[in-house]
Amino acid sequence: MSLGGILTAISKMGIKSGKGVKLFPLEGLVNKFEYFFGEDQGRYIIEIKPENLENVENMLKKESIHFDKLGLVEGDKITYENDLKLSIDDIKEGYKKWLKEYMVN
Repeated sequence: MSLGGILTAISKMGIKSGKGVKLFPLEGLVNKFEYFFGEDQGRYIIEIKPENLENVENMLKKESIHFDKLGLVEGDKITYENDLKLSIDDIKEGYKKWLKEYMVN
């Protein structure tokens, strides 16, 4: 995950899968824009089946690897509290059109 940060990476995952994500509010989050759009290197987003979550968390903790539970895969929108509600179809449409529209204008 780099260019565009967490929200861009999640959007790309949604385009590929057709699935949405309900993002969890994070404790102590000072600046949601920096967090969700920060282009930090060395961060990864992984999708884990609920039945494997405890095992993965235990492995990460054992190796002292920081992680955040970002959200839950559900529906066909990316949502975050009352701040964000984007349909995967709208994201797909914008993703397909942007370059052509940019070049024409």
